[in-house]
Amino acid sequence: MTFPILAIVLGLLDACRPQNIGKRIQEAICGVEESIHEAGRCHVPGEIHSNLTFKERLKGIHLQAAVLREVTLRSTLCPWKEFKVVVKGHSFRLFMCLWDIKALEIDLEIFRAEKEQHNYRS
Repeated sequence: MTFPILAIVLGLLDACRPQNIGKRIQEAICGVEESIHEAGRCHVPGEIHSNLTFKERLKGIHLQAAVLREVTLRSTLCPWKEFKVVVKGHSFRLFMCLWDIKALEIDLEIFRAEKEQHNYRS
């Protein structure tokens, strides 16, 4: 009975490790960059402003992710340091960055859906 509980606890601890969250952030950023480039390739005149807004938001996320990545890399030198940054809330800041990326992805999807509706109506 204790083995499944231990496995769940260890799984949660592993999910909160800054290195693992950082990898997920990098993958998510790559996906958003591709989506923004795709949206930019098939834009309609007048939608350039929206594409620039997405790029500006992504630039801010890049900066935030770079700062968080530096802290993450410095904490990987020693397990104690990694534990310390998790306790100080670094994992939460990483999750917030990941949520910002997800919000940007959702806004891009809404933008695409509105564009498709506009194309069908025209």
